[in-house]
Amino acid sequence: FTELKQRQSELNERLKGFGAVFDLTGLQAEFDALEEQSASQELWNDPKAAQKVLKRKKQVSLFLSSVANPTQGLEDAQVLLELGEEAEDETVCEEALEILNLVEEQLSTLEINRMLGGPQDGANAIVHIN
Repeated sequence: FTELKQRQSELNERLKGFGAVFDLTGLQAEFDALEEQSASQELWNDPKAAQKVLKRKKQVSLFLSSVANPTQGLEDAQVLLELGEEAEDETVCEEALEILNLVEEQLSTLEINRMLGGPQDGANAIVHIN
């Protein structure tokens, strides 16, 4: 249990680092504003503006959910480890390990997104190979 708790703690620290890098509070506020804006009838009078708002809303929503998934996984692993430790049930370790492995994969994906998170990274590119 000790090793898994240590690993869970390390992953939790990695996840906390994303809050500062990505300004999750600001992104949630932006999503709420986009949600409100997309509910407005006036937006739908301009299809180009509506498309732009919906595209950004989708991007922000996907990113927020990509941070929420590992957060939930870490919480689930913590609960499992606590219950397993109280009940002295070693079989819980396998399930907690699977969750922690999944969280680690999700955090690696977030780290790649951070490196490739520039404003032009979502744009198309033309590559010439000579």
